[in-house]
Amino acid sequence: SHPTIAQWFNTAAFSNPAAFTFGNSGRDILRGPGFWDFDVSLNKRFPIGAESRYHVDLRTDFYNIFNHPNFAQPNSTVGSAATGTITAIAYSNTNNNPSRQIQVGLAFVF
Repeated sequence: SHPTIAQWFNTAAFSNPAAFTFGNSGRDILRGPGFWDFDVSLNKRFPIGAESRYHVDLRTDFYNIFNHPNFAQPNSTVGSAATGTITAIAYSNTNNNPSRQIQVGLAFVF
């Protein structure tokens, strides 16, 4: 009832079926941890001079601003010592770092 990364589900509730037979558990009966990410962008335009022909844009992007860990799915191989444990961090894509990132940009527009 209180999953942790050390034991996400009760491993005693599952066993391997007899050879050449199917088990009796349904499909998709287990749920892994959820994935959530919160990104924020702030942008400010500063005019230069009396006319607004020239200006400077300052932009700041915050990725995973709350630095929330997103865990991968638990190991579901019945009979393994790692059954029910989570040993990896989930990525939203292969180029994404899961920790907080801050990016600042400055542009002079003329």
